[in-house]
Amino acid sequence: MLAAPAWAEHTIYEQQGYELFRSRYTVKFFGKNKPVRTLSQGKVEIEFSDCKTTSGTGNSAIYELAKGSTIKVKAIKGYAIRWIILRDTEGGKNYDDDDGIDRISSVEKYFDYYFEKKAISNSKIKEANQDGLNDDDNNIVVFDYDAAPSVEIRTHNNKDWGQFKVRDIIVGYVNSFPAYFEKPVYDAILNTEFTIKAVGHNKGRFLVQNPNIVEFEERRERVWLGHPKAKGTTEFTVWFPADEWYDRQKCETVVTVRDAIRSLSPDRSILFTEGGGDQPRSIYDIIKFNTYSGVPFD
Repeated sequence: MLAAPAWAEHTIYEQQGYELFRSRYTVKFFGKNKPVRTLSQGKVEIEFSDCKTTSGTGNSAIYELAKGSTIKVKAIKGYAIRWIILRDTEGGKNYDDDDGIDRISSVEKYFDYYFEKKAISNSKIKEANQDGLNDDDNNIVVFDYDAAPSVEIRTHNNKDWGQFKVRDIIVGYVNSFPAYFEKPVYDAILNTEFTIKAVGHNKGRFLVQNPNIVEFEERRERVWLGHPKAKGTTEFTVWFPADEWYDRQKCETVVTVRDAIRSLSPDRSILFTEGGGDQPRSIYDIIKFNTYSGVPFD
């Protein structure tokens, strides 16, 4: 019994915007059978390690990539890539073959990739099903809802297969809002509550590396109350999940819990003055310090 081909239609096409790269327009700009290294439009840039146009124009135009070469799709600062449609691909076995998807060798990071015949219609881009921009059995979607600043796609390097080709490339992107804490490091005192605040685009989920040192409770969005329990150092991490408009973000900080300090002072007033020719006295000769746990401070 044959396994099902790599078909999937679970792409979530939420995006803040998208850019459309059509080979027919690239041929007009670069010419036929010309190398293409970089395409840039709006919020997106595409870098090919080894690509050229062919002799076709209009509906016959296509990007042709060398075997084992790469397509790197990058968003400008402030944005992240969520989905890519490689419309009408060629090279390797048929789309309905078990190995059809292997015309792509790999995709970096956490992006998934699969055939999606109705990707153009499903994406609901305004240019869909016009001027030859139609659904196709050989559409390949590269997708990660969490999104990333860039993603690299590597084509197959099979000597028995034809070169990888793609007719059009559509890239959906979202906003990228870096998350961070108000402080890179927090110093806390044993048995004394303190507050941590983070900056992020929505409600975050937190993790404490060692809850035996500090326990946290969420007071409101992006604000947590810490309860120091023992001396030591631990990490505090918050994830802000991706949503319709934003990518996934994470921020980390370090919390160090110290023992409280108390002074054992003589029962008299002490006045520190300058001058007089005497050697200055150390404060430790007058005020004795200790910690509430009983561990000597000095």
